Amino acid sequence: MNDALAIANLKACYCAASDLSSSDTEAARQQLMQVFTPDFFGDYGIATFEAPAAMADFLCPAIGGNS
Repeated sequence: MNDALAIANLKACYCAASDLSSSDTEAARQQLMQVFTPDFFGDYGIATFEAPAAMADFLCPAIGGNS
């Protein structure tokens, strides 16, 4: 698989999880955890997130609650 296709698939997985977050939070959380690498670290200015689970726990209610 070439890099462009891999990136497109990753974005599609993220978007599908985002769409799911308002109706099935746990399924969305599981999908989002597949998007991020096990050593994920994100600094968003207002908070930092270490590990895919922390990011998914933040994103699901943030996205689903605003849908």
